[in-house]
Amino acid sequence: MNVSIIIPWSNRPDLAQSLEKNHDTFNFDHIEIIIVNFGGNIAEINTIVTASALKNIKIIHIESEVFNKSKAINIGAYHAKNETLFILDCDIVLNDAINTITADLKDENSFLTLQKTTESNRSSKKIIEGEIKEIAYYIGFKNQKGKEVIVETNRMFLGENARSCPGLVILSKSNFIKIGGMNSDLVGWGWEDIDFVYRLEYHEIKRIKKGNCIHLSHSDNKRYLIQEDKATNEDLNFKKALANYLIGHFLGTYEEDTDAL
Repeated sequence: MNVSIIIPWSNRPDLAQSLEKNHDTFNFDHIEIIIVNFGGNIAEINTIVTASALKNIKIIHIESEVFNKSKAINIGAYHAKNETLFILDCDIVLNDAINTITADLKDENSFLTLQKTTESNRSSKKIIEGEIKEIAYYIGFKNQKGKEVIVETNRMFLGENARSCPGLVILSKSNFIKIGGMNSDLVGWGWEDIDFVYRLEYHEIKRIKKGNCIHLSHSDNKRYLIQEDKATNEDLNFKKALANYLIGHFLGTYEEDTDAL
């Protein structure tokens, strides 16, 4: 399966380590890597890509004073040449071959999120052992016609020091466009990925969870926030998403983000 990997980026040197560790997974002719440099240092990203020795990378430079992850993903999807898109963060190392992961995408009515991620710095978090193996969190909405969509927002694998990763998504480009892509009105860290997953499921596209990865551990100051902390930023984005649902708006901003390109 031909796949376009979309990586939004801005001044994150850990991409160099990610590309190095993913080299054997990425280095195939049927895989296209699109790095969307949204307001980051051009010289830095060019140096990282050159050092990776990967020949299948396309860099898209977007001038901006602020980083907008969702808009970067929409622009990356616009430029993708393949029908299958893989939305990936710049600090992720895959444990599984992409062909193995995408094998479960059997029809147009499904999308995939990676199942589980562990931290590269495993000593930074204590493994919890006991009777409870997993804890899952959900959010559900029911509309006036009785249609209800319940989405798993997070799952903690207590004995493995691991969690789910709903923001790492594989889907068809046609389904991406069908739901309007990402919502770039959700700025900064938090909820933009859950909003995307929710809208896919609202449009009756079935979620599949498969594949494991490693998150390159970092402090929260590496995350782009427009509020004072993660929780506040996530709450703001949740309220923006909810305001859209209340008026029956379940589309992202793909069209307006790419009209000028």
